[in-house]
Amino acid sequence: MAFDDYAPEFQEIITSVEILSLNTAGGGPPLNSPDALPLFTPEMGIIHPLYFTALKYRDPFWRRRAVALLRQSGREGPWVGEIEAALASAIAVREEQPENSVERVSGDLTRIPESARISNCWVVEYMRDDVDGGYISHSDETRIRKVKAILIRCYDMEKMVQNSIQVPNEHPWRDRTQWAWWEEIISVPYNTELESCTHQRVMEPVLVEL
Repeated sequence: MAFDDYAPEFQEIITSVEILSLNTAGGGPPLNSPDALPLFTPEMGIIHPLYFTALKYRDPFWRRRAVALLRQSGREGPWVGEIEAALASAIAVREEQPENSVERVSGDLTRIPESARISNCWVVEYMRDDVDGGYISHSDETRIRKVKAILIRCYDMEKMVQNSIQVPNEHPWRDRTQWAWWEEIISVPYNTELESCTHQRVMEPVLVEL
């Protein structure tokens, strides 16, 4: 729960991007201006910080603001705002399930226990609904609508830190006594609403070669 202490920093990231977004979309320069943000840039910009914020800052109100911004963020190098927003949405839905927390108000992040928090998530396969049975093809005519992702959760973070011996380049989540990981098919919606993943697999960890 160490990230809970950085609420002001996470909020500053979100509000700064909101101001930037309003400036470029409304009172800022037009899209053909050299000062406007492009829909694609090969360099890292706002998507990765926003995704990290949506992943680690678990206040429901602020998290949804971060997700909404991600869906408007276009693409920066390997980062695609729509896809990162879908991942963050799926994580939020799973963490905020009633069985994972008691009634809470905005700002009370400790109500989501450490054992219910997703530690990491990444895409292992890009998919499409209408091409080659759902799998990605070489055609650029359709956008990616689903991704297969690995989600990782630690059973007891404090116990893991106390008992584990880390060495350089070791993947600690390979220890099945401390970590669970599984695959999910996550939808990438067109709209800006926070949606759950629509094709979930069972919660039992799936052994995946990483």
